[in-house]
Amino acid sequence: MIRLAAEDDSSFNGAISAKVKQLLESLLYVGDRGDVRYLQKHLKKPYADEIRSALEPSATLQDFASRVSKADGVKDIFEHDEDLKTIVSQEIGRGFLEDAVNAAPGIRLPGSRSSAFIEIAIAQHGKGNDSAAAEAVTAAIHACFQPGTGLPLIIEPPDRQLTGVAAALGDRYPEGAQRAFEEAEKTVEAKAKPDYLDWSDLSRTAIALGDLPSATRFLQKVEVEDERVDLQTQIAVAQARQEGPDAAVRTALKISDPWVKLRILRDTANQQSEAGDSLGAITTLRLAIEAAKLGNQRCVLLLHDMAWAQIDAGDRTGAEHTLEVALQENEKPAFGSDQVDGWALLADTFAFLGHFDRAHKIASKINDHYFRGRALGFIAQREVEAGHSEAALAWAKQLKDPDERASAYLAIAETTIEKLKDESK
Repeated sequence: MIRLAAEDDSSFNGAISAKVKQLLESLLYVGDRGDVRYLQKHLKKPYADEIRSALEPSATLQDFASRVSKADGVKDIFEHDEDLKTIVSQEIGRGFLEDAVNAAPGIRLPGSRSSAFIEIAIAQHGKGNDSAAAEAVTAAIHACFQPGTGLPLIIEPPDRQLTGVAAALGDRYPEGAQRAFEEAEKTVEAKAKPDYLDWSDLSRTAIALGDLPSATRFLQKVEVEDERVDLQTQIAVAQARQEGPDAAVRTALKISDPWVKLRILRDTANQQSEAGDSLGAITTLRLAIEAAKLGNQRCVLLLHDMAWAQIDAGDRTGAEHTLEVALQENEKPAFGSDQVDGWALLADTFAFLGHFDRAHKIASKINDHYFRGRALGFIAQREVEAGHSEAALAWAKQLKDPDERASAYLAIAETTIEKLKDESK
């Protein structure tokens, strides 16, 4: 990991940052504070800064009070807020909800503060403290109206922030989600000239919350034809899903857009599997795969998702056939990272099915070190899950590229720790 970060020639790389955080979680779980200190000392500053408070005490209220005081002395607004967000999350995890409520207002960026109060609201609701949960939603809503003047970033309009709050609360705290959504509607209606994007955003959020009458009402104010058609389709699909899988399938088959049709059929099959209707799921997936063959668009990722739905439905033979179709499809030229992303996901699924040699051959098709590392991480995870940890370690040691080696080792460590957690339950 140190070598990977050292060779990075940018000021900050999100992929490296994610790997550092993964490694940190593993080290903390096994109690390896020495290696955490080593990372803090030897990583490049952008990555070391992100884990600078990793070893701060977090067992008592006094610990957190000391950390809040220390965070208040941090001048950089992003570092300051990151420290406080971490404190709030950890206090919620410890059950110190009242103290989290006291710490959250100190977060300076409104979006970050709103996110902290959303987390608090969900936690309070989960404990049955709905009065406190409602107060947290109020604080999250108020943060959406803070002006962006003087802040070092662009702030979205309040109505867009409010629909984001509603979506984040979703089915985890439906009453709070509805309050935020109502505030978003009031904010749009108070605008001098709401545009079609305002009404479209409200309609999409209403669909996500299952409020189809409101979604239809907002749809009437969307004047752009393409947007109207898309929303009408989404509402029809949502309505059909409420009626049951058969209605969803009938609706999907009437849709001309192949991507939309395939997604609906895939999602319906997943719901059938979750409900225990494996035969129904397999039938729906066969319809989806036939539709995919007739389409002219590149549908590798959807085919891959359908293979997983077949696995969930117990149709491993069908899944392997679908994966073969997806492999052939992925040989076609693709835009951006679509092709390498496809190889990585397909390698993962072949490894899950126990075809490790095949998975490695698929990963070898990837020229980009980051994506090949991602694929190799998937394979390593599946090998550990299958009880082949020694084999995974053996080939991981032979990898020359630091990105690939880091991905493989992280996957081995994380999967091993997850197995330990499961065994300790």
